[in-house]
Amino acid sequence: AKVSFVSAMPLLEAMQLWVPQTVTRTREPLSHVRDSLRGRGRRPGSFQQAFGDISWAHLYRKARQWIFAEREEESRAEHSADKCGLLLKSWYGAQDASIIWQGDYTELLEEHGYKAGVSCPAVFYKEADDARPLGHGDDFTVLGQQEDIDAFELALGKKYEFTKTANLGFSDGDDKQAVFLNRVIEV
Repeated sequence: AKVSFVSAMPLLEAMQLWVPQTVTRTREPLSHVRDSLRGRGRRPGSFQQAFGDISWAHLYRKARQWIFAEREEESRAEHSADKCGLLLKSWYGAQDASIIWQGDYTELLEEHGYKAGVSCPAVFYKEADDARPLGHGDDFTVLGQQEDIDAFELALGKKYEFTKTANLGFSDGDDKQAVFLNRVIEV
């Protein structure tokens, strides 16, 4: 079986396409028009874009290969000094850490009804909500209506240590500026 060590990283342009939708779908929600034509009765509302981060992302999944590490000084004093430790979880810097992490969050999102993109499996879509999450390593952004963003964040937060960094939009209390992948985004 072929083993992959490379995870998908969405192009910056994928995220850049969503910022204009945050602005235009606020005034004329296209999902509402489409859903009325399909008879689903999706509520009209404004689109927002939220940004967040997962802490210690690469430590959530079991390691796929044997990685041995030198132990801390205290551990060497307590046990034999000539022994090393076998990592049971994936670790930052391990050759397959990013693909293991991507597999973990993809599995979680698919359990919640999101479908991974064909051309880039780090870009997702949930047709029922018209929500569009994107994962870039441990950074996430999601475009959708606020209740769909909240549901996405709840799904991540149940399994991971998720921190929202911004919620762009035009409602009271929404942020007007965010930083994502070292880029400043303003609406």
